[in-house]
Parts: sequence; structure tokens; C-alpha cells
Amino acid sequence: MKIFIINLERATERKNIMLSQIENLNTKEYEFIFFEAIDAKKNQHLEFKNERQSFLTKIIGGRNLVDGEIACFASHFLLWQKCVELNEPIVVLEDDIEFLPEFENRLKNIREAGFEYVRLICTFDKQFKEIKENFYTSYLGISGAQGYYLTPPAARKFINKSKKFYKPVDDYMDSFWINDVPTIVYIPFLIKGNDTVETSTILNRGKKPNIFFKATREIAKGFLEIRKFFYIKTHKIF
Repeated sequence: MKIFIINLERATERKNIMLSQIENLNTKEYEFIFFEAIDAKKNQHLEFKNERQSFLTKIIGGRNLVDGEIACFASHFLLWQKCVELNEPIVVLEDDIEFLPEFENRLKNIREAGFEYVRLICTFDKQFKEIKENFYTSYLGISGAQGYYLTPPAARKFINKSKKFYKPVDDYMDSFWINDVPTIVYIPFLIKGNDTVETSTILNRGKKPNIFFKATREIAKGFLEIRKFFYIKTHKIF
């Protein structure tokens, strides 16, 4: 199975740290591939910004996505397309992670479980519901896109519902009532954030919304919660 690591061309230190970790893994079952990330500093995100960000983004979120968020979304989006192109499951990793013990064995468990999409880590410890040993789901936003297992059916769903980028990519992936991809997390996690590298969190979120867009954001939030409620009631997730 192919494991793609999202890495900016200029982020050579991160790449070297990941290479060092890969060398310490014993498995030969996986092919590690560095995937060149979309770089906002080189304006590589502009095509996505022009095509996929609309006024709806500001109405729903209260603000436009900043360039770094668009570039991040675009990098993941391209790997969803790659998954469909390959027509086989892949793993997507960001380059600021550290492999935890039993990574290989836990990843094997995920491959054999038959789920379309499984998060290898999440940012927020929200309320989880166990659906199978080591596999949990949550109806709340757990955030984080540092690592996940992805199959072509899930990748197609992510692509089909992301014609516009109106949320950061991890928030979009959490929106199962929009993309029809249930949020599943494997616990214990397979990876963790790497403390030896600068965090990939996008700190610059742009200007705070004015009163009008604060109001539209709250209205949109309420509408989406209603949509989520009815989705849960009308779909047998697990």
C-alpha cells in the first residue's frame, strides 16, 4: 500500500526527519512517497482559490479561507484524486508527525476492517462511540488532518462535495452529513505530532468578521446543525 507524505519542496528538514523515521520501520509492505504540497508562498494555490472559493465561504464561515488553508485543502484534494486514479486504498500523512509503536500492525488492522476512511489521529478528544474494537466514531468535530486511511469510494465522496472550499480541510472531512463519509478514528492512535518540528497549524486566520458576517455565520451554523440532525436521524451510520 502506498503512503503519501505531504511535504513542501522547501521543507527539507521535515522531509529528512520523516526519512529518518521511515528507515527505522521494519516493514516492507508499504511504499512511502513524498507528495509535493501546494505552496501558497509560491502562489500555487491561486488556481484553487479562483475556482473553489466563493462568496458562500464568507457567508458560512464569517471570513474567507486564508491562502495557507486553501493550499492545505488543495494538497489533500489532489491526493483524493490520486486515490481515485490509483483505484486502491492509500494513507495520507502530513510531514509533522511521528510514528507510534505498532504503527504497522495497527495499519494492518485498519486495512482488514473494511472501512472506507479511518483517521489515524485526531486533535480533539470528543465524545466517541465504539463501533468495533479499536474503531470509534464521533458526531462532533474532532479536527486534524495529520493522517488518515482512504479508499477510492470515500475519496470520490470527498471530491464530489468539495466543489467549493468553504471550510478548512479537516473541518470539511468531519462534515459527514455533507460529504457522506462517516468519521471513524482508530484508538490507540497510530501517529502523533512531532515536537521536534515547527507545528503546521495555520495561525493567521485573517481578519475577524464584521457584524454582518458574524450574523450569517451563526445562521449558517444553525442551518448546518439542523441538516446534521436530520442526516443522523435518516441515515444508519453504524
